[in-house]
Amino acid sequence: VEQRIIERARQLALDAGIGPSLQRVQGYAHTLSYGALVLALLLGSLAAMQAFDQGNAVVNFYWLLLVLLGFNLASLVFWLLGLWASNSSTAGALGQSGAYLVQHWIAKTARAGANDVQLAKAWLGVMLNGAPGRWALSSLSHALWAGYLIGGLLMIFILLAARQYDFVWETTLLGETTFIPLTRALALLPAQMGLPTPSLEQITQSRLGADPLLLASARQAWASLLIASLLLYGVLPRILLFTLCRALQARALSKFQLDTSRPYYVRLRQRLIPPARTLGIVDADDDATQAKSTGPVSSSDHAIPADAYWLGIELGPEELWPPLPIPSQQDLGRVSDRDDQHRARARVAELGSTPLVLAIPMHRSPDRGLARLISQLLSAHPQGCWLALLENRASGTPDSEKDARLCDWHALAAQVGFEADNITQWVVNSTADNEEANHG
Repeated sequence: VEQRIIERARQLALDAGIGPSLQRVQGYAHTLSYGALVLALLLGSLAAMQAFDQGNAVVNFYWLLLVLLGFNLASLVFWLLGLWASNSSTAGALGQSGAYLVQHWIAKTARAGANDVQLAKAWLGVMLNGAPGRWALSSLSHALWAGYLIGGLLMIFILLAARQYDFVWETTLLGETTFIPLTRALALLPAQMGLPTPSLEQITQSRLGADPLLLASARQAWASLLIASLLLYGVLPRILLFTLCRALQARALSKFQLDTSRPYYVRLRQRLIPPARTLGIVDADDDATQAKSTGPVSSSDHAIPADAYWLGIELGPEELWPPLPIPSQQDLGRVSDRDDQHRARARVAELGSTPLVLAIPMHRSPDRGLARLISQLLSAHPQGCWLALLENRASGTPDSEKDARLCDWHALAAQVGFEADNITQWVVNSTADNEEANHG
């Protein structure tokens, strides 16, 4: 059904000529992303300028690192925590803000029409939700932080090339020995790459208030450590994470599937693959030679096999059981209470690869108890399982209520891992209807 829905959408798109509109929507989103990247570069440059006190030739090394790398590190920690606790169905604050900006921009554009706004909602709904949205927003976040760091790094290059600065460190609450191991840890990786870094003596002599001659001797070593720290601990990790997230986004998009349990797709499924089956007497006729409907006529490739075993779940006294003539050995009975559930799970586990049909009245509410029971039966019989939703012909339920209940059942089936193609809707007679038909 997903392939049929996609093919139908493709044909509708060709007929409506929405290809150029969709390209405009994508162009708006890309333009907004590039604009945000330029803004991040400017913010990084401004942050570096503020950290370099223009009225003083002495710079606090760790204050500069805190401005550029400290917030970056905090953002990285929050990203990891958010990724660990993320909900794949939501876009998050960044995604919602981006979606609002794109839609608002499109709505205010003179050339944009109603189709563009709707296309923006549809495109952003795919790109900013689920696994594709999670990795798309992650890659955008890493790109913006990389731009922020690159902007700061470029400004530092300009300032260090145009002016002469001495680097110091200072503290009020912490001890003097606190910054020595911290600086040596920062210098470990740059030193392995052959870059100049401050020695232990230079670190000790670089405290605020030291002799200017001592500060001058360590000037280039501190500048080298500053640039190497920004590159190795800031820019490079963000670029690597950006590349990884882009690859994961492409992988998620290649595996993207429609949520066919959504109400729109459930109603569309009924049009593309009619799920309704009519059982019992369709049109009473005294002519014995006239064929009568004794079972379903399947219109899909997922027809229930004739050798399937049937199990009724929470059937009311008005529901006919079994819903169609089947051999007695294929009738697993009805499940009404807890003891019936235990017996049903035991019998289902003994079926092996034999097909199984779970017959449930469609008007029943798909609550957590039914979800738990169906999940347990699926665990006992993971393959070749069908769900038959029995609709009483004489129920008189409005079509809107039927559609809503059918959507609820598809949502429950998706929740427990039931294949949507193995869900069918059956129109059946009640027990009273059959008795009246049998007696003329």
